[in-house]
Formats: sequence, structure tokens, C-alpha cells
Amino acid sequence: MLGIGCRGAYPFLAMSGFGAGSPLLVITVLLLLGIAVTVWVGRLTGTLGPCLTSLGIHVALSMYLLYSFGLTALGSDADAYHQLAAAVADSIAGTGSSVSYSEGKEGWILVLGVLYYIFGTHAEVGLLVISTFMALLPAILATASRQLGWESSANTTAWLAVLLPSLIIWPSSILREGPSIFLLSLMVLSVGFYHSRRLLTAGTLLLGATAGMMWIRPPIGAAALLGIAIGVLFTSLRKTTGPLGMLVFLAPSALALPFGLLRGNQFDLSAAGTLRESLALGATTSTGATGQGFDTFGGAIRGMFLDLPGATFGPFIWEAGGQPWQLLIDGLTFVMLAVLSFFVLKNRATRSEGLVLILPAIAVLLVVSAAFGNYGFVVRQRSQAAAFLVPVAAAGWVLRQQRRTTLTFPERSPADERLIV
Repeated sequence: MLGIGCRGAYPFLAMSGFGAGSPLLVITVLLLLGIAVTVWVGRLTGTLGPCLTSLGIHVALSMYLLYSFGLTALGSDADAYHQLAAAVADSIAGTGSSVSYSEGKEGWILVLGVLYYIFGTHAEVGLLVISTFMALLPAILATASRQLGWESSANTTAWLAVLLPSLIIWPSSILREGPSIFLLSLMVLSVGFYHSRRLLTAGTLLLGATAGMMWIRPPIGAAALLGIAIGVLFTSLRKTTGPLGMLVFLAPSALALPFGLLRGNQFDLSAAGTLRESLALGATTSTGATGQGFDTFGGAIRGMFLDLPGATFGPFIWEAGGQPWQLLIDGLTFVMLAVLSFFVLKNRATRSEGLVLILPAIAVLLVVSAAFGNYGFVVRQRSQAAAFLVPVAAAGWVLRQQRRTTLTFPERSPADERLIV
């Protein structure tokens, strides 16, 4: 069953010695590359165990879902991305016509199409690339924790990034969640470097991540940047780098926003309200404020705030009768993240750093709630907010366990210095 939707390798790949129609060889090469990158980054950041565990989990689950249920295991969108990316590969190879797709989704489709052109149209190619992205997540978030001064919780952060259900399930398909979560985690890391006064590194990282989000999920990327900006404004005026440092950190990324703002209806709230209503029609997990009147700007704003609790913590216990158990577990994990984050906000020594990550998470969840028509949609979408909440929740867990008044900021290790300079 290897190579679902396989069209063989393209000429570039054949000239490289792979030969057409050899998906097993392609999979082997990509897996070995993924392991090599994971081991290198894991050793560099002291998170080798969590990184390799994450890689193993995502490779195993994604291949199981693909071979057992096909690309539509987690929804029909994955098959649509696969077909569009295959068409992009055909177009690059000169064997197909130009491809049309919705604004805001073209980034991942183009990346996937280029990968298909190089390695052949095998769905496993995209899955292995996403698995590698997710294998790096523990290293990225643990390093962010250290840079924020939360050295004591860095290891907890790494393992929480591995084991959180929403960070396991949705990135195990070729949906946009995998690359989106990866880019948002780089935003988290940029906040860490900003806090440790490495402004050039922080600004460059934030710019790259924001630009990537403008081509993969513009509304989520813009919301996350806005949340970071508000949080950074709060901390800059208090103790970190001052207004000039804040400008160096944020201004370049703000210039990337037009790439998302000027394409299609990505930031049209009335369109989000229409999507809310269409998602509710015929959905077995339909919920939320889905009545008439949300297809206007004001209605979308009203629905956004009405549904924020459900978009963050739902489905609730009293809604359990019509919901799959997996969705209920996901809701409970977000309750856990919120409770643990509360301990960070409660502690004066960690409050400002926690706010800089909690505010973008809330902004992302507000975007999700604007189009909240059914729980299947919202659970998948809110997984992106977890990238910001995992380091905060891990710090809250350590504060709660150790009954400490602060998380110490020890001397930075050589591993941290070598990661990004």
C-alpha cells in the first residue's frame, strides 16, 4: 500500500539516482534525513529523548492512519491538499496546467508540490516532513523556556510538547496544522530570545515565522503577532529592552502582514461568520452560536466572544452525549493547560513572561471562535494555540510541584548559545 496516489518520481528525482516508482527508497531516505536532523538538534539542545520520541510517535501514527484509512482519516482537506500539490508538481514538470487554489492556503500546497516534484507524488513525503517538524518542537519550546528564564521547566516543556494529544493527532496528516504549529513555535522561540535581549536573532526569527504564516494561515499568524506585540509592549515598558528594542523586534514582522492582508478575504469577519454557519450545517458535532446574523462584521465579533469558552475548552461535559470521546479528551487537556498557566500568572516573578505567551494564544483562539460552527473544526484549529501554552503550562507545573516563588535563570549553557546566533 506504499505510495497512495503515487505517480512515480519526476525526472529530477530519476536523474538523482532514485529511479521512478520506488516509494520505499524515497521513504527510507527521508526518514533517515529526519532522524539525522532530529538527533543533531536534540543533542544541541539537550532534548534528544523527547525529540526522538516525538519523531517516532508521528511517523508511526501518520503511517498507520494513511495505510489503514487513507488520506481522509482526519478529514477530506488532506486529500484536497494532496491532489493540489500533485497538480503543482505536474505543472513544474511541464506535464500539467497552472493550478488555482484559495488564498491563504497556497504556501503549504506549493511546498508540498515542490517536495512531490523532487521525490515523487507520494503522500508519505509530506507526512515525513511534518513528522520532522514535530520532532523539533520539543527542542524549540524547551529552548524558549530556557531563554525566558524557566530553566527548571525546560525538560517538562519538551515532554509536554511530545505527549499533548492535540500536538500528536492533527499533525499526523498532511493538513496545514503541522507546518503552522512549527512556525508558531518559532514565534515562541523569538519571544524567548527577545526576553534574553538577543534582539537581532529574535527579530529575524519572528519575521521568518510571520512571513511563513502569511502564506499558510494568515489570520492565525496575524493574530499571534498582535498578541505578541501587546505582550511585548507590556514587558518592554516594565523591564526588558525598552521601546527601541520592542521596535527592532516587531517592526520587520509587521511589514510581512500585507502579504496576508491583501490576498482574498482572509481577514473578512463577515466571511468567517458565513463559514461558521456552513460548518454547522449537517455536522454531527455542530455547536456554538450558529444562528442567523453572524455573517456580518458585528455579528462575527459577537459570535467570537460568545463562543470563546467553547472554542477553548469544549466540548463540555454536558455536551458529551453527541461528541466523540477524542474531542472530550482534547477539551480536558486545554482545561489542564489553563489551570497550570494560572499558577504562572499568579506568581509575580513569572507573570509578565507568561502574559507574552498567553496573549497570542488567546488571540489565536479568538480567530478560531469567529468561525466556530462545529467541534470537529474547532478542536483541529485550536491545536495551534497549544504551541504558546505548552511552555507556560510546564512552568506552572513546576511552580506547583516545587512550591517555589520563582523559576531561576541560570547561566546559559553552550547548547543554548550554539542553537541560534
